[in-house]
Amino acid sequence: MTQAELAERTQTTKSYISKLENGVIIPSVGVFYRLIAALGMRVEVVKPVY
Repeated sequence: MTQAELAERTQTTKSYISKLENGVIIPSVGVFYRLIAALGMRVEVVKPVY
């Protein structure tokens, strides 16, 4: 997937995606979840086992 495709799927810009990839910025929680969904992934929150 190109930066342009990912930007379109996450309603951001190609520049924003580039900054994320280079560690210049950290996404908000909302953008983070849109990125995960756009990449076909999911986030699971689990209770740690001690």
